Amino acid sequence: MLRMSFPLLALVGSVAVADPYARPLGITPAADELGHVFFTVCQPTRPALLEDVIVYAEQSFGWVPADLGTDFAFQTPDGAVTVTLDGNPIEATCEMKISSEVGGDGADLYEDLEAHLALDADTLPEADYTDGGVVWAWDSYTLTYTEDADGFTITLDAES
Repeated sequence: MLRMSFPLLALVGSVAVADPYARPLGITPAADELGHVFFTVCQPTRPALLEDVIVYAEQSFGWVPADLGTDFAFQTPDGAVTVTLDGNPIEATCEMKISSEVGGDGADLYEDLEAHLALDADTLPEADYTDGGVVWAWDSYTLTYTEDADGFTITLDAES
């Protein structure tokens, strides 16, 4: 009979659930990682908990607080990616702005966002393609991905 000690079992368990996007604190994520980051700090399937989860930007990613006139704001130390939250547990807007230097042409960012959207949302509504962006709308929240001259913006408008 094979017996594992608790520390070995804990190590095996932690490897199985390790975050494949884990990075050192304060490092700006690559474009193909930002969909994951967005869904970590702006969880669209849990709008009432947005205030609790946005702090992951600081605690888990090593981003720094920013004064942007919103209830919460964090950015990468180089300022290339910013996430903000405004509102309350009933109605809130969580937004991530990504500079064009990080987002590149937007293809990797969009693919990562769409992949996480398909995994994290119960249902994936038909995308509405607009001038400069894409909108997905559910009963209680809307997710918008847009591109402009400065880069990209992903916005979650949620209602509980």
